[in-house]
Amino acid sequence: MMIEITQELLVRYHQNQCTQEERLAVEAWLDEPETNVYLPSPERLAQLEGQIWEKIMPEIPPSKSVSPNIWKSNLWVFIGIAALLLLICGIGLRLYKPQTIRLQTLSIAYGKKAQIQLSDGTRVYLNSGSTLHYPKYFEGSKRKVIIEGEAYFDVSEDAQNPFYVETEKAQIKVLGTRFTIKAYPEEEAVSVAVEQGKIQFSAIGAKDNLVLTANQQAILQQHQLQKYPLSKAMLAWKDHVLHFDNTPLTEVIPVLERWYNIKINLKDEDLGKQRWSGTFPNPSLPKLLHWLHLTMNISYTLHDHTLTLFEE
Repeated sequence: MMIEITQELLVRYHQNQCTQEERLAVEAWLDEPETNVYLPSPERLAQLEGQIWEKIMPEIPPSKSVSPNIWKSNLWVFIGIAALLLLICGIGLRLYKPQTIRLQTLSIAYGKKAQIQLSDGTRVYLNSGSTLHYPKYFEGSKRKVIIEGEAYFDVSEDAQNPFYVETEKAQIKVLGTRFTIKAYPEEEAVSVAVEQGKIQFSAIGAKDNLVLTANQQAILQQHQLQKYPLSKAMLAWKDHVLHFDNTPLTEVIPVLERWYNIKINLKDEDLGKQRWSGTFPNPSLPKLLHWLHLTMNISYTLHDHTLTLFEE
């Protein structure tokens, strides 16, 4: 769905109150060459004029105070006031256009995986159904990318330029490390696992954070951060291995849907409470279903990329 660029949205953008999608839409719009400045309606201008005088009159010495009516006799000065109004109110449409970095986007379809090397040498492995937003070249002292889905990062070490990974709900700060993050938009929880190095894991808008080192992982769920020992399941997918450790079928299903690009239905909802364990190196779908049938006594039908599971 296309996001409409409105004055209200631009106000939120300048106040850093946009959602991730809104911020990307605004920055893409700001980069368009045809983006122009426009003035608000006369009624809105009159309202803003009163607001600007309320803001600037206390700063003007009494001996130098000037009646607002004097400005109205000069069109160009009036336009200058309007421009200042727009700037102060945070709705100037690029009167003072900040420099933005155009982000590249790499999206991975269900059933696929990919890897990419960023301009600083950082390697990123993307799991099925994931999207990475990244700059063609990093500029300044902050290296930042945005991830939707699941990705493994092998970050190029640079102590002077921290590396940031941002999701809709969380942010990770690293200097040089190898870690994976799972943050699919349709899932409430955000999980992070560190294989090597150290990261700082925090929720967007929260002051609290967790510092994770090698062989630790953490989960952000319902605004709470919790730390755990590292689970093999968090890292296995990068090596094309499916690993489940007493995992409920309700959590297994979305993994398999992305891995094989299929839709999975449960004929009986209680079936989702059953738990499954196993390690499967790069398994084909028929092989995986065979093991599911043998270990859990679950039957299935597969038709037009829709898999239905049921108990015998």
